[in-house]
Amino acid sequence: MEVEAGERVDELISQIKGYDTNAKSFVSIFIGVMLLIFVLFFLAIDFNSSSWSYVLVFAVIFPVAGVAFLLGIIMFHIHADPQEFVEAFKRDNRSREVSELLILGKAYSTCRPFVKEGFNYSLASWLLLSIWTSLLEVGTGTGNIVIKNWSAFWFILFISSMGALVGFVLTIVFYLRKRSIEKALFAIQLKKSDNAEISIKL
Repeated sequence: MEVEAGERVDELISQIKGYDTNAKSFVSIFIGVMLLIFVLFFLAIDFNSSSWSYVLVFAVIFPVAGVAFLLGIIMFHIHADPQEFVEAFKRDNRSREVSELLILGKAYSTCRPFVKEGFNYSLASWLLLSIWTSLLEVGTGTGNIVIKNWSAFWFILFISSMGALVGFVLTIVFYLRKRSIEKALFAIQLKKSDNAEISIKL
């Protein structure tokens, strides 16, 4: 008998994909954060005196994309937990005669693509926000970026640094999840092979 994905698994996948989330909340949070960054950005930097003015304007895409990835991970992909998928498949197949090994294999293989996405988005967010932070620090240190409001500038650095830190932590979290899933699937495959070999011998 095959393992089926029921109501609980569908709910979990909906959470990860954001089907159950009000899109307005995501968009409003994203717009609010970006408006704050833009306002601080133009308050902090003297574009007339900065030789990196065009570079800075072009590089604004880094925090925009980084924050978008970060919010998406925190709101949606954080639910891509292999253990939650195992529990969901166990609940959905509680009344069916299905082996524990099949449930584990199905749960991990279903969760794996979402964990990979979470890892990729976390890594992208971390790199984008880190590059943005480094650009501001290097530009200021070399005199290519002239600061007219240091309070606003330090606030920008704080936001981008914290965002990069959260992205780094999430990258590690999803890497560990990805690694544990791959190990578990490999162990399950070995177990199935052993069982098949025993059946042939018998």
